[in-house]
Amino acid sequence: MKFVDAELEARTEEKQQNVLRCIANRECPPVFELQELFRYNSLPTERFDVNVSGTIFECLISPSVRKKLYVFLSNNYRLGDPERKKHAFFFRMTWHRYFPGICLNIEDPMIKKYTNISWGGYIGGSENFYVDGVVAIVEKVAELYGIDHENIIFLGLSSGGFAALHAAAKMPHTSCVVENPQIYVDNWTSTEALSRAMGEDFQQDTYRHRLALDEAIIRNKTSKFRIFCNAASELDYDKQLKIFLAKLGITDVRQNYYHLGNIEIYFLDTPNGHVSWLSPLSVYLATCADRFDDAERECMLAMMRDMNKEKYQLKKALLPSKAGRLYDILTTGRVDVKSSGQHNDLEIESIGNEEVNISAPSWYVDEAGTGYVLTGRQGKIKVRIRCKGDGVLNIYLRGLDVRDKSGGRIPFKVTYTGLRINDKEIIVSPQSIWHDKPLICHGEVKDGAVMELEASWQVFSYEPGELDMLAREMA
Repeated sequence: MKFVDAELEARTEEKQQNVLRCIANRECPPVFELQELFRYNSLPTERFDVNVSGTIFECLISPSVRKKLYVFLSNNYRLGDPERKKHAFFFRMTWHRYFPGICLNIEDPMIKKYTNISWGGYIGGSENFYVDGVVAIVEKVAELYGIDHENIIFLGLSSGGFAALHAAAKMPHTSCVVENPQIYVDNWTSTEALSRAMGEDFQQDTYRHRLALDEAIIRNKTSKFRIFCNAASELDYDKQLKIFLAKLGITDVRQNYYHLGNIEIYFLDTPNGHVSWLSPLSVYLATCADRFDDAERECMLAMMRDMNKEKYQLKKALLPSKAGRLYDILTTGRVDVKSSGQHNDLEIESIGNEEVNISAPSWYVDEAGTGYVLTGRQGKIKVRIRCKGDGVLNIYLRGLDVRDKSGGRIPFKVTYTGLRINDKEIIVSPQSIWHDKPLICHGEVKDGAVMELEASWQVFSYEPGELDMLAREMA
C-alpha cells in the first residue's frame, strides 16, 4: 500500500512533542524582521518572533504539507500568572494535531507590554493597532507557503475572537471561527480598567474604529465570519450578539442558528457564562463547515447542545471526549473494498488532497482474497485501486462500527451523495446507510486493471431527539 501523505501522518505525533519541547526549554527564539521571512523557502524553526514596526510578535508554527493556514490568536487566559508575562503561552497549541494544515499561533504583544491588564485583544497603542501586525505576518507566511486567502482561517476565544474578527475583516476572502467574542468593546466589563492600565482614552478617534466591530464585519462581503455564542451569558448574548443581530435586522431572536450571507451565528445555552464549553463545535466549524449545508449544521448544533446539557447535569469531565467521538462518527465515511477469486489481490493508494486511512484487518483476509477498510473525515475519499489477478471486486459504503455497552452495533447513519468509478456515476441520488446496511456494488476485474474510486458523503440529518438517544447508547 502507498500513503500519499505518509510524511504528514508520521509527523502528527511528533508535531506536538516538538512544540511542547520548544516551550519547555524556554530557549530564546530567532527574531526576524518582517521582510526577512522571504529569505527562506519555509520557516527554519517552529518557534520564532517577528519584529513588525518595532513590536515583537511571538509566534509558533506547526508545519504541514497541506495548503491551509490556521491562525490561533491569544485571549486573556492566565493573565494573572507571572509565567504568562515571562513566556509566550500559545493558547490552544495542543489543538494543532486536529487541524489539516499549517497551524500558526501569534501571541498578543499587549500581554508583555502592559501590566495589570485583564485582557488585551491586540488593541495596541495610539500609534499602532496590533491586529495590523498580525495581518502582516499572516500575509507573509501565507505567501511563503503558497496559501491563498480562501485557505486562511483565524481562530480565537473572547478577546482572541475579537482580534480574529478584525483580522478576517481586514483580509478579504479569509475566514474566522470565534467563540464568545467582544464585538462592542464599550459594553465589556473590563474595558475601562484596560483604558486606565494603558493610560489611553478610548473615546479618541484613534480607538473608535478598533472597539466597535459591526461595521467592519458588515462591510466585508467576501470573508466568512462564524460566530459562536453562549446564549445563557448576559455578557456575550445581551451585550454583544443580540445587539449585532439587531444591526443585521433581526430583533426577535428565535433560532439557534442564523446564516446571513457571509455571516453565521451559532447559539448554545450553557450555564458556565463567558467561559463556556464551546471548543468541539469550533473545531468542527473551522475544519469541516464548508462541506455541509444549513440543515446539517443545525444537526451538529443540536448534538453539541445535548452534550452540553449532559455534561453539566452529570458533572463528568469525560463528556467532552465523548462529544469529540460523536463528532468523528457523524463526519466520517467508510468504504470497504474486498477482492474475491483465486489469487486475487489489491493495491490501494490514496490520491487527491483528502486524508484517507487505509487498513487491512486480519478478518478481511481469506483464501478468496484481501479486503481493505478506507476511512476519511473530509467528506470525500478518493483512491486508486490496482487489481492483481482476475476476480470480482466488491465495494461497500458503510457507516462506522459503533457499539453499545452490550456489544451491539448502533445505527449511526451517513448520507452518501456520490460514488464514481473511473468517471462512471454509480450513485445518482443521496443514499443514507449505516454499518449493517451498506450500499454494495461489485463487478468482475482483470489482472492489472486500474480503477479510480471517489466516494462523497455528508452528515445525516436526524430527527429532533434521535441523535441524543443514539449518543446515550454509546459504550
